[in-house]
Amino acid sequence: MKIAIHAADLDSDRIDGTRVYMINMLKNFGKLSVEDSFCIYHKSDFNPRLTPPNFANYAIKKIPFPFFWTQLRFAWEIFRDNPDVVWMPMHNAPAFRRKKIKVVIT
Repeated sequence: MKIAIHAADLDSDRIDGTRVYMINMLKNFGKLSVEDSFCIYHKSDFNPRLTPPNFANYAIKKIPFPFFWTQLRFAWEIFRDNPDVVWMPMHNAPAFRRKKIKVVIT
């Protein structure tokens, strides 16, 4: 399965509950689901304390964009990459996406 992950919040200087939750999930997804591929999308540089691990089934995509990153740039990337599932911690789904894509918001 091809899983897209919205991880732009891991670029933040602030470390709080949601970001800690995200990084802990990312520390385990790659180990527990070795048959799946994960594409982790973010905007700028990861906070050094929130950088995801480097698993073989992880691809990191740094995709800068000046405004409406989730609704425009991230939406374009998932439209183009066509993942099976999108995991969006802390966010609402992009308004424009393929209808058959499964979106999980936690």
